[in-house]
Amino acid sequence: MPVRIKQDNLREIPRRKSIIQKRHLWITALFLAAVFAGIVLAFASEKITYIMMLIVPTVLICVVILRDPYYGVYLYFLYIYLRPYEFIPVLGALRLTMFIEIITLISWILKLMKTKGIVKWNTFSSLFLGFIGVIGITVITAENNFFAYTVFMVMLVVFIIFIVATNVVDSVSRLQKIIWILLIIHFYFAIKGINTFVTGSYYAAGQYTSGHVGGGYIGDENDFALAINMMIPYAFFGVFYFKGKAKLISIALLVTFVFAIISSFSRGGLVGLVCLLLYCIFSSGKKLLSLGLIVALIISMGLFAPASYWEEAETIQEIDQGTANARIEYWKTAFRMFIDNPVVGVGAGNGGIHMPAYIRGVKDPNTQWGRAFHGTFPQIIAELGVLGSFFYFSMIIIVFRLLYRIKTRKVGEGGSKSSQYIANSIIGSLIGYFVCSAFLSTAYYPHLWATFSFAAILIFCDRNKGEHLIKADEENVKNPTL
Repeated sequence: MPVRIKQDNLREIPRRKSIIQKRHLWITALFLAAVFAGIVLAFASEKITYIMMLIVPTVLICVVILRDPYYGVYLYFLYIYLRPYEFIPVLGALRLTMFIEIITLISWILKLMKTKGIVKWNTFSSLFLGFIGVIGITVITAENNFFAYTVFMVMLVVFIIFIVATNVVDSVSRLQKIIWILLIIHFYFAIKGINTFVTGSYYAAGQYTSGHVGGGYIGDENDFALAINMMIPYAFFGVFYFKGKAKLISIALLVTFVFAIISSFSRGGLVGLVCLLLYCIFSSGKKLLSLGLIVALIISMGLFAPASYWEEAETIQEIDQGTANARIEYWKTAFRMFIDNPVVGVGAGNGGIHMPAYIRGVKDPNTQWGRAFHGTFPQIIAELGVLGSFFYFSMIIIVFRLLYRIKTRKVGEGGSKSSQYIANSIIGSLIGYFVCSAFLSTAYYPHLWATFSFAAILIFCDRNKGEHLIKADEENVKNPTL
C-alpha cells in the first residue's frame, strides 16, 4: 500500500542549494576582468594605464555628482586650487576639470527638471553676465582673436560654475565645507613654500625665497603671497568664531600663512598682509584680543624673518627705480591703450601684444611684447575699456555693500554668527586680493571669481532665512565639518 506524504511535510523537505549561485558568477566576472586589466596594463602605454586605473573612481564620482550637484561644485574648487595634474602630469591630458564641469552642469539641470525649481538670479548675476558679454565682444574686435577667445571660454566656464554654485550650495554649513577645503589646500602650499625657504632650496635675485610652490595662479612668489593673503581672514576670524580643536587649527593656519608670506619675500604680499591685519583689528568684535593676537604675530614675524627680509621691505618706498618704477611705466602704458580704445579696450588677453606700440622710455620696445601690466585695474581698463570696467567695478561695489550689511546685522535682528564670520572673512579676503593685485595682472585668475561665488552664496542664504537654508551652525562652531 503506497505511503501518502502530506503536503505540509513536502514543504518541510529542504531544497538542494544550487552549486553555482549569482555571487559566484559575479566573483568570477570580477576575477576575469581583473586578469584582463592586468594583462592590458602590462603592455599598455602610460596614458592608457592611468585611464584604466581611473575608470572606477571616475564612475563613482559621476554617480555622486549626479545624485547631488553640490559635490561637483566641491570637487571643482578642490581641483582648480589643488591642481593635482602638476604633480601627476597625466591628469592634465585627461581633462578632468572639463569632465567635472560638464557632469556638474548636467546634474544641476536634471535636478531643476526634477524639482521644477527656479534659477536663483540677482543683480550681481546680471552684472557678471554683462562682464562676460564684453569679453565676448572683444573676441571680434581684438587683434589676436584667439587670445580673447581663450579668455572668453575660461570666464564663461567660471560664470556657469558661479550660477550652479549659487543655486546648489544652499546653506552656510555647505559653504563652510568648501572654505575649509581651500584652507587645507593653501596650508599645504604654505608649508611647501616655508620648507623651500628654510632649507634654502630656491635662490633667485640674490635671496632665498619660497620659490615656485606650484603653477598657474601660484606660479611665482608674488602670486603665492596673494593666494595665501586671501586665506588669512578666514583663519584670523576663525580664532574668535570657532571653539575647541577648530580654534587651535585656526591659530595654526594663521601662523603658518603669515610665515608663508615672509618666506615669499614679496613686497606686495607684505603690503597686503599689513592691510589685512589692520582690517582684522578694526572689524573684530574683540579688538583688544585681536590686537594682542596681531602683536604676537608681529613678534613671531620678527623672530622668523631674516634681516634681509626687512631690507627688502624697505625698498618699497623706492618708487623711482627698480621694479616699482617699471610698474608705474606699465600702468601708464595701460592708460595710453585705454585712451586709444576707450569703449571695449584692446581685447581680453591682448594687452601684452600691444605693449611695444604704447610703452615709453625703453630702448627696444619690441622686447616688451607679451609683458604684463603688473596691475589688475590697469589690465581691466586697457583690455576691456569703459564697458568692461563698468561691470567689473559695479560687481565690486555691490558685493562689498551687501557683505557689509550681513556682517553688521546683529544676531537678534536676523543675523547669525556663522554669516557674520563668513562675511567678515570674505571682505578681508577681497581687501587682500585688491591690495596685492595692484601689483599683479590677475583679472582672470580664479581667486576673485571664486570669492565672488562665496559672497553670492552667502547673500542668497541671507535673503532666504528658511530653516533649510541658514541652519543653526552653533554645533559647527565646535565641530566644523570638512
